[in-house]
Amino acid sequence: MQAVGTNIEGHFLTSRACSGGRDLGVVSVRIEEGKISQIEPGKKAGALVLDESLWLAPGLVDLQVNGGYGIDLLTAPDRLEELSKHLVFTGVLSYLAALPSPSASDAIELAREVICTNSQDGLQKSPAAPKAEVLGMHLEGPVLNPTRRGVHPPERLLSGRDALRFFEEVISVVDPNGRPAVRALTLAPEIDGAKELVPLAKRHQVIIAAGHTDASYEEGTEAIALGIRVFTHVFNAVRPIHHRDPGILTAYLLDTSTILTLICDGVHVSEQIVRLLTKIVGPARIALVSDAVAGLGDTSAGEKSLLISRAATDSTGRLLGGTTPLSLCAAQFARFAQISFPAALHCASGIPARILKLRDRGVLKVGAPAQLIAVSEEGEVSAVIQGNNLFQLSSGDAANRRST
Repeated sequence: MQAVGTNIEGHFLTSRACSGGRDLGVVSVRIEEGKISQIEPGKKAGALVLDESLWLAPGLVDLQVNGGYGIDLLTAPDRLEELSKHLVFTGVLSYLAALPSPSASDAIELAREVICTNSQDGLQKSPAAPKAEVLGMHLEGPVLNPTRRGVHPPERLLSGRDALRFFEEVISVVDPNGRPAVRALTLAPEIDGAKELVPLAKRHQVIIAAGHTDASYEEGTEAIALGIRVFTHVFNAVRPIHHRDPGILTAYLLDTSTILTLICDGVHVSEQIVRLLTKIVGPARIALVSDAVAGLGDTSAGEKSLLISRAATDSTGRLLGGTTPLSLCAAQFARFAQISFPAALHCASGIPARILKLRDRGVLKVGAPAQLIAVSEEGEVSAVIQGNNLFQLSSGDAANRRST
């Protein structure tokens, strides 16, 4: 895969655009010093014009990336930067590097890579090549319910004092500002030691999500009251809803203060359940994630396009994670949920950014860093705007003419 860059410092870029779930119509966006300096309605003379089939949108924000392009972050944390260079082809410009129930040593190793990568890179005004920014780590486990562990190895699950000791050790890896590399933690709130982790996580601004849980409805409402207001990959690895035993998932569906992450690859959750979920909670409470594993971007079977909806499974058919690009998940979400494409893109950009309390990601506004994508309604990403550069991806020319 290749990306060809064009410096657009001080110039306008004209396109149909969206942000915050809304169609902004045709606008002209000016980039200066790596940031959006102006957004004007309509076309500007001399502006670089994007293909009319594309949307100019905020870069996608993925809360759960375990790997991709043959890279498994659990076994190869030193390939984090390489993964970041590949993710831009899926529209992801910001992400959390995820680990499934790691040992403390594995988690610390990736945490150090995250800190090192961030200290070297940051957001550059004129990057030589597009690259996704790793915002931190998402620890999925090891404080999970064994009955809902999925493919997480049972020997790595922790509870009680062991769980507290694990988390204290991992959050000790901090950046120069004293902030831990860990930004999110998924746990089963009913497990011994889980409730004790909440105040510790809050002190360090770590977001806690419920997941891989067999908790009851009552335990779910208690978890929400404690401040655990995100649910990881809804419908997967959780006690099913029963009409006489509603379970934790019902508590999260009914409480309007919660946000649910969803793997919308057409495999993890069926189209009909995606539509039902959206009718119950509305798109404003759904954050799309890829849950990407090493198989994302695998073209060994001869596929020429990333636009393939699939998931990784083991020899028994159990789901291992996602291999569908987040841009395609967004396109499918629009179709499955019967909502607009701008609304679906917001679920993969603005809402994840809101979970992370980032006001300058997932949004097209003056003053925000130039972190934008040009994407079709089929989910194909044709260009990335980072800093002062527009990078045309190998899939085709996104911008090829000037307005008059």
